[in-house]
Amino acid sequence: MTTLESLDTKVTLTPTPVRGAGDGMETEESPKSVEVTSGVQPIKHHILQNPRKKAVAGESPGVLQLGKILTEKAVEVEAVRILVPKAAITHNIPNKNAKVKSLGHHRGEFLGQSEGIVEPRKELSEVKNILEKLKNSERRLLQDKEGLSNQLRVQTEVRIIALMSTLYTWPF
Repeated sequence: MTTLESLDTKVTLTPTPVRGAGDGMETEESPKSVEVTSGVQPIKHHILQNPRKKAVAGESPGVLQLGKILTEKAVEVEAVRILVPKAAITHNIPNKNAKVKSLGHHRGEFLGQSEGIVEPRKELSEVKNILEKLKNSERRLLQDKEGLSNQLRVQTEVRIIALMSTLYTWPF
């Protein structure tokens, strides 16, 4: 077995600039600790990928690419944390006669304070009523569409008959 005394390893770390030379913003990296291993291979963890998702070489997980990226016109932004207000992700279905409430809340105000706690059964019945109204509206629109289609067909037939009658009575 190899011990640390038997390893004759000298490591000298020199600080390297993070930024380019001459830009006035040079900072130096702090020296990193060196870990000496005695021939032990690191364990490789296999990551299961989604078969529907294409594997993109060189991109780490969590990279969001918006559209086609031209490297000379792109700016890389490293995001550590994204905060999203709860009001932005909740979905409220307003009543038919109710005014639309603003989604923002004042600082320190909980969601349930101003709106009151809605009972799940009442909310479920409201959703069912709205769904029923939407189905009725869809049914009426389909009936209107069918009626207009029939009316257009009849008008077209009348015009064709009128045109045919004028052609037959046309003096040649």
